[in-house]
Amino acid sequence: MIKYELEEGTNSFNLFLKDDDHNVKVLIAVIFNDVHARIIKRRMNEYVTSSAKA
Repeated sequence: MIKYELEEGTNSFNLFLKDDDHNVKVLIAVIFNDVHARIIKRRMNEYVTSSAKA
C-alpha cells in the first residue's frame, strides 16, 4: 500500500512516500512548520485514497 508519512527531524519534518508492497521509501519534502506538515500529509493521503478508488 502506498501512503505518505512524516518523520520529525531537527527543526523540520520530512515527508516520505512509502510503498510497503515494494519496500520503497522516498523523501518528498522537508517542511519547517509542524501544522503545515500535518496538513500536507493528510491531503496527500486523501489524494492517494481517492485515486485508488477511481
